[in-house]
Amino acid sequence: MEQPKHRENHEEAQERPCYYGTGRRRELDKSRLPLVLSLLAVVLAANLLTIALHVRQNHLDAEQTSQDETEDAASDIYPIRSPKQTSGENESSSFGMELSALDDAERRYWDLPEGIIVRSITSGSSADIAGILSGDVLLFVGDTEVASIADYFTAIGNCKPGDILKLTIYRCGTQFVLPLKIPGSE
Repeated sequence: MEQPKHRENHEEAQERPCYYGTGRRRELDKSRLPLVLSLLAVVLAANLLTIALHVRQNHLDAEQTSQDETEDAASDIYPIRSPKQTSGENESSSFGMELSALDDAERRYWDLPEGIIVRSITSGSSADIAGILSGDVLLFVGDTEVASIADYFTAIGNCKPGDILKLTIYRCGTQFVLPLKIPGSE
């Protein structure tokens, strides 16, 4: 006599032991092993890529920090100032030029002669028309040597509107004379 179907399923279930709650592990289905290994390889590769990206970013951050520290150290030794950073008697504005004194450290760093530096030029000003550029070092006004802002103002003190000043400029290793017309008279 044939056994009912539910008995067959019951007998098969008894042949397959139940692992839930017994503490025993179920055997690995070997047909899924390639899939499991592939997934593990993908996860491992993703983790390695993430680590490599973090290491690279840390390296770039360290380089930037090192460069910033180097620039800060250089500016402490050789202060390179903008017109906004200078103050008092060491800076002035004249004929559209922002002028400031060169300190010894700055002169040595850039290998510049003694004079005053043009920090910026106002577009369309007398200095701009004369061809003076930011970074030029003013050495002489006429025959008067200019080693400070006070020397500069002493040299231009007797000039009148319409006069033409001969400014000796140092730019990129070359000295030359530029004529600067004092505004006011046409």
